[in-house]
Order: sequence, then C-alpha cells, then structure tokens
Amino acid sequence: MKLSVLTDQTGRIIATQYVDSPIMPQQQFISKIMSSEGQLLHEVEIPLELQQHILQNTFATEIFKYKVEDHDKITKLVKLS
Repeated sequence: MKLSVLTDQTGRIIATQYVDSPIMPQQQFISKIMSSEGQLLHEVEIPLELQQHILQNTFATEIFKYKVEDHDKITKLVKLS
C-alpha cells in the first residue's frame, strides 16, 4: 500500500492521500496533494504496523505518530519516539 504524504521540511506529516490500496477505495474528495513553499511531497509504502490501523479505522490519528525520513535514497515512514 502506498501513500502520498505532504510534510514540512523536518518530515512532520501535514496531509496524506492513498495512492494504491487493495482494501481502500481512492479518495474522491481530494483530487491531488500539491506542495507549497516549505513543504515536500513524498510517496511512501505504509508499514505493516500502520496498515492494521486502516482496518481498525484508527489510521487518521495513528499517522501523526510518524514522520517521513530519507535513508540511503529510500523514503519511509518512521514512528516518532
């Protein structure tokens, strides 16, 4: 499952949108997320521990416990400590 993630320059998540999900329909109320000055747009895989929250309908609160980080040219969601 992939997610478009809009972040500030520190990687803090501002907004998300599903890109590819076998269990969730494409969101119709948001056509496209676009970045503004000081913001970055990423496409990331949703980690397994976060995918369970989609099924439990708690994703909207859990996603903000993560941030986006780049490691060796790979962008991923990392849980805040």
